[in-house]
Amino acid sequence: MSSDIARRFTWSALRWAGRLLACTVVWHAAASFGVTPLSDLINSQANYMSSYGYMHVRLAEARKINAEAVALEIDNSVKYVEAYFKRREINKKAWREANPNYMEIVRRRESVLKERVEKQYQEAMHGNVTEMSNWLLRELSNSVVSYQYVLVGKNPIQPELDFPLTHHDLKLIWLTDGGRKGSQLRFRAADGNVLAPKWPLALRGRQCEAARDNFERTRDAVVKEVREKGEISPENQTKLMQAVNGLYAALDTAYPSAKRDDAPQERLTYLAGRRFVQTLVAAAHRAISINDASVFSGQLRFEGNSLFGLIQHMYRHGLEFAPPEPGGEGAYQPLYTNLRQIYMKMQSAPEAQQRNATETQRTPDDPDKTNKDGAA
Repeated sequence: MSSDIARRFTWSALRWAGRLLACTVVWHAAASFGVTPLSDLINSQANYMSSYGYMHVRLAEARKINAEAVALEIDNSVKYVEAYFKRREINKKAWREANPNYMEIVRRRESVLKERVEKQYQEAMHGNVTEMSNWLLRELSNSVVSYQYVLVGKNPIQPELDFPLTHHDLKLIWLTDGGRKGSQLRFRAADGNVLAPKWPLALRGRQCEAARDNFERTRDAVVKEVREKGEISPENQTKLMQAVNGLYAALDTAYPSAKRDDAPQERLTYLAGRRFVQTLVAAAHRAISINDASVFSGQLRFEGNSLFGLIQHMYRHGLEFAPPEPGGEGAYQPLYTNLRQIYMKMQSAPEAQQRNATETQRTPDDPDKTNKDGAA
């Protein structure tokens, strides 16, 4: 097939070459490519082969260009996919930074608390230090237990770190059972009595005296029943909630709306008392819900006199520090400072423990070898 095409092309080229030669002879005195038919044939064949070779060269170049174009298209498609997923990753990263998940929030919060304790402890002492003290308590609980009970035959608790706590300090330190903020059981570390509130100013008047006495009698009856029978009866549960509701009624009677509107200080006193009663309602409801004898039997009372003992007591019972009552903030400042000193000391303790373990491994077990080494 290709030979026929080549033959036809050859004769066509020859015909056109003859015509061109005739025109050249007529108009010019001498021909450009020879003056004989054989020379014209040779020249035509040479031009044909040259054109044929040039055609293949151009075809090869076209195939090369086409292959490069295909390669570029493939490369561009790969880059498009990579760019697509890279854009998705950038968007996800930006979204995660703008909307962190719960665990990321917890990690950031823990890192901030750790930095405040270790580097910005003076700034943390301004205001309420309850949150920082609870963070230190959680960090120290396992360390204290491991130092007390895991290291056999050693007493790593240094006396200068075991700060003493007086009975007056324990009366000012309030603890909680670790429930949610709206329904926590608060009690003093010195007595461990739940539902033993420090009455606010709004409930100290004579108009609220009957409601206070009724609540205290009902509370004492509940405590006695729990200590004797181990649980609260439905009748006493109802009486306890009714006694708390009676505080609401007494407060509204002592501070009617007209009295609250006339004097701003009366309104503030009423609001503080109302918040207190709301907290008391939540605590009473939680005490009834858990129905735990240990809450009312006095087992939560701390009977020690040192900070290490308090940490162990709170760790065993799952307790936390509660915010101080007005006037008791002074006991929380040295408490936080001492907890921080223990924490900072414990940070270097594992390194010392590792050094001691290494020295113990190096000590020879053979007494004769020891004597020889000493003699040497």
